[in-house]
Amino acid sequence: MGAIVKKFYQPLLIQIVLVLLRGTKPANALLGNLFPRIGPPLANENRDPSKNFYSEATVAAEPLSIRIRSTSASDLSTVAALLSTASVGSPKGLGAHAFNWRQKMDALWAKADIEALLRVRLEALHEGRKRLHHLQSIPDLEEQDRLRLLWSNERLRNRIATASRQTGESNVWQSHNFALTPDDSSWMNHVQMTAEDVSTGQVIGFCEVAMLSNPVAILENDDGECVFGYSPAITNLATDPDFRRQGVATRLLRTAERVVRRKWQANSIGLYVEKENKGALALYRSRGFEPKKPCEGGDRLGEMWYMMRSWEETSAPLQIEG
Repeated sequence: MGAIVKKFYQPLLIQIVLVLLRGTKPANALLGNLFPRIGPPLANENRDPSKNFYSEATVAAEPLSIRIRSTSASDLSTVAALLSTASVGSPKGLGAHAFNWRQKMDALWAKADIEALLRVRLEALHEGRKRLHHLQSIPDLEEQDRLRLLWSNERLRNRIATASRQTGESNVWQSHNFALTPDDSSWMNHVQMTAEDVSTGQVIGFCEVAMLSNPVAILENDDGECVFGYSPAITNLATDPDFRRQGVATRLLRTAERVVRRKWQANSIGLYVEKENKGALALYRSRGFEPKKPCEGGDRLGEMWYMMRSWEETSAPLQIEG
């Protein structure tokens, strides 16, 4: 899909994981909203999904019933295959036989890189979720103190540092002194979500929501230089080709919007999409996204749009800072 953003194997523009880029600061952001679990994992099939805000099973198109849940380690191979297929372009000047062989080889290399990066991110998310669960049992703990205690865990810091080194994008962690507590808990806003066919458990879609650079939010830093701000964005949206036009991408988008609006208390969400991807553009427009600024996506992706969807301000409106 068109929301695959920078990194992974050059054609993919993927960003960081749990370790997210500086900037958007949801007012009154609570650590309890970090590392959210979306729906029950496959190993917990007996759990009533109606008891989880994000996990209700909804019939998209008979006979397909779709569940959106947190990504698990067992999903990663399939997810990486979906993303690598989307990332590999068509080589020019090759015959059909050579093209097919070359395309398959490119996809294999891309899949290995993507799966490794997704795994690092997932490990960081799991570690953060585990540590946060422990801290939530401590009564009368101020939010900033909770953040400091969370960051004092060496294992979590190491996982975030490892994930930050895997990205080619400029991010706050690359210059951050890991001995120091981050300025704001919003740096760690991130979620990976999987779409599955309820009847079979098959993985049929995936996306991430992260704090990515926002070319619309031009800010001035302490040195008087203009820099991008950061805000919630959908990235690496992909669906199984056999399940397209059955509501999978729409369900992923809708769940991503709910996470950003209700968990992160933000009033907008963005994404990047290739200008030539007419199908993706139509899908995003149908969800209320509007093109805001053209961007350069490199040799593979070419010209792109940064699109945004905004809502009425919540009780805790989004604030973008440098």
